[in-house]
Amino acid sequence: MTNDVAPVFGGNVAMPKAADLADALSDSGNKNPRAGAGDGTYLNFSGKTGRFHTGSGDDKSEYDVSTLLLPNISAFQNGWTCWKGGRPVETRLATIMKPPVPTPDMEEHGPFDKRNGEGWHQTKAMMLRDIDSEEQYYFKTNSVSGVDQIAKLEKAIADRARRGEAAWPVFNFKIEEFKAHGHTNFKPVIVVEGWLDDANVNVLFNDPEADLDELFVASETGASSDAQSLPSEGNDEPSSAEESSPSEDEEGGTKPPRRSRRRSL
Repeated sequence: MTNDVAPVFGGNVAMPKAADLADALSDSGNKNPRAGAGDGTYLNFSGKTGRFHTGSGDDKSEYDVSTLLLPNISAFQNGWTCWKGGRPVETRLATIMKPPVPTPDMEEHGPFDKRNGEGWHQTKAMMLRDIDSEEQYYFKTNSVSGVDQIAKLEKAIADRARRGEAAWPVFNFKIEEFKAHGHTNFKPVIVVEGWLDDANVNVLFNDPEADLDELFVASETGASSDAQSLPSEGNDEPSSAEESSPSEDEEGGTKPPRRSRRRSL
């Protein structure tokens, strides 16, 4: 993985050496911690309502969780978000290929009401591309379950990159319900549909007739086409600070989906 990949995220993605990328992803995934959206639209998840939305403020729209997404695997982010008064007052993030964000002084912006989730929370983020459109999304989370899912995805990519296997996951989200302190909450779960290598990422976004399942097979001989939910670890307890980005919550000429068996979750 040393060559540029097609301009999937608005410009050629210059891929680092597989070993360097794997090391950075492993380090990021092992941190399992709990900026801005760049050229993407904010994708927000609310652990209270169990719904995804795009945009923020008055611009929010419902998001279809069956949408198949490709992450920019060299641009995962780690850092910190400070919550106070029911909103994030500061976010500090850095991509995995750059020096990490220093741990902040935990009293900065204090004093905090810890019972309401105020304070600094470790945060993860990723840039995503809808494989059936030009839409890009920026998903950021500081919830325990959301961060756990991104960390698992990073580790899976790192393991495959080290083995020289296809390392670009195509996934969608599903939503799971759980109980915490007697309250019903929700968490996002990443469901990997298959894996692409560099060459077939290029094919996917350059050939409108490309069949996704065939690209999976071409990328990984003998790979199963069954969806794989990334396992959850540890406590499903949500951060008391609300999920994701700056928002508190989170036929015609339309191009048909590349894949006939899109999952309805």
